[in-house]
Amino acid sequence: MNKQEVIRKAFNNVLQNVSYKYKKQVLDNIVEDGWCEMFDSDNNIISPSFKKLGFSYEFSERHIETKQLGDACYWRPKSLQGIETNNSWIKIESEADYPEPGQYWVIDDDGDMFVTDMESIGEYFDWSVIEYYHPITKPLKPIY
Repeated sequence: MNKQEVIRKAFNNVLQNVSYKYKKQVLDNIVEDGWCEMFDSDNNIISPSFKKLGFSYEFSERHIETKQLGDACYWRPKSLQGIETNNSWIKIESEADYPEPGQYWVIDDDGDMFVTDMESIGEYFDWSVIEYYHPITKPLKPIY
């Protein structure tokens, strides 16, 4: 899946019991990194309220995050946390994406995650099977 597909899936999951009219209003107001604008800087209502969407306080606390930038207010599903950086995973789409020499977590085309050094990739693996790499820290799984 790509970033936009992950965003749409996350919203569809939290909006599964919402009417088409309200779901469309929300999906039409998603901006960068999966944030849905609720109020603009002039305090105009942009998307339906949590009450209209049928979100209880408990549901919102568990599944929704909010932020305010200036006078504008935004929300998105918590499952999208980390999407700005894909949890620090770098997708390999061409040779230009290869990392510097060193050790990294990698994910292959079967979804297996393991640690290897980049010099071993060309020696023991075909580069085409490596889809992502991550600096050698305990990573979260990729979002897309």
